[in-house]
Amino acid sequence: MATHARLVFGRRPFLARTLLASALTAAAVAFSALGANAAPEPAQGAGVPDPSLCKPIDFTKAFVRGLDTSPWERFLVVSGFKPFSSMEVVLSPVTYFRQPEYWEIDVLGCVRTVGMPALTPYTASLRLGSTVGTKGIEVVGANRRLRIDVPVQATTGVATSTFGGGLSREN
Repeated sequence: MATHARLVFGRRPFLARTLLASALTAAAVAFSALGANAAPEPAQGAGVPDPSLCKPIDFTKAFVRGLDTSPWERFLVVSGFKPFSSMEVVLSPVTYFRQPEYWEIDVLGCVRTVGMPALTPYTASLRLGSTVGTKGIEVVGANRRLRIDVPVQATTGVATSTFGGGLSREN
């Protein structure tokens, strides 16, 4: 068999190199696909975008909307155009040690797959919860910042927990 292979490939070195290169390429692709599936997830919290895959993008409109069923349940809604149809738009609040006047929320475009450039409209939303500053929020895009005043929740006289572990009564 080795003699036959030497006779066939001895006359056609280009064919031998091409077949060997194709086999090595197929094996590399197969092993990289297996390795990608077996790779552990990055050690980040849920909903935290990977900074190496995300970059700030522009937005055209941003507003805060409350629910009809619960007026203090508020959502930030941001819309605009993303440069790739495969891009995922994420609203990412900045982490603070204490509550600022305006809580910054970054508008990030994350590309996880290769795609063709195609200007595509997007709408993204984020439940605000406790990510509201003393005066409101500030939406931060690639070239634009927008401050939105968000009214403070009215106090209802409900007992709430404090950092000391005890209960305090708000009036």
